[in-house]
Amino acid sequence: MSGNNEGQEINPLQKKLSPAQFNASVKFYEADHELEPSDRSEIAHDLQNVVTLTSTAGYGAGMTGFFGPTIYSKYVKGIKLPAGRFLYKPFLSFMIGLTTMLVTHQGVAKVQFNSQISALEAQASTKSKQLQVWKAMDYHQAGLFYLYFRQSSTDPSFILKDPRKMKEHEVSVHPSLKHSEEGDFVGSSWNRLREENGVEPTEEVENTGGSTGKSAWDKLRESK
Repeated sequence: MSGNNEGQEINPLQKKLSPAQFNASVKFYEADHELEPSDRSEIAHDLQNVVTLTSTAGYGAGMTGFFGPTIYSKYVKGIKLPAGRFLYKPFLSFMIGLTTMLVTHQGVAKVQFNSQISALEAQASTKSKQLQVWKAMDYHQAGLFYLYFRQSSTDPSFILKDPRKMKEHEVSVHPSLKHSEEGDFVGSSWNRLREENGVEPTEEVENTGGSTGKSAWDKLRESK
């Protein structure tokens, strides 16, 4: 029994993402693919400002929420804490602080994204490419997008590939992680294995006879 899809590979992203998420990734790719290096640098800089402001506001609000119950109880209601205790209801303080931090962080990020989009819309004649990218980004992932644009602004090999062309079992290895093909490394099999895994090969030590040195692994094998 055969069908029209026989022999066609299924895109792995469509297995893991909902249709809305997959379409969002395609939308981002199409906008991102139009950027110039200068656009990427500007977006990275703007995202850095967003991340810095949202983190500062979030942590500040979190600390206020964390110590708020203690300050209110001690200085407003006049409740004295037991000896050795510095917080009024620690668990409650922790939950209030955590909730306040998360809500503030996401709220400020959303406001900053909307503000940036509005600013770019006013410059649509010259910033249209950046505008489309900001509209395609999710403010919940501002930190991740910042790291992506910071890296891709200086290294084009980090630019995302078309999600529609992703294939099953396809593995993408960045060139910087690949083993250099310039020249062959001369040494023992152990040293070859260490070098391929990013570990410096063991130094070869000259013997008293002046012949070619041997690695520590070779010495260990000969001692058995």
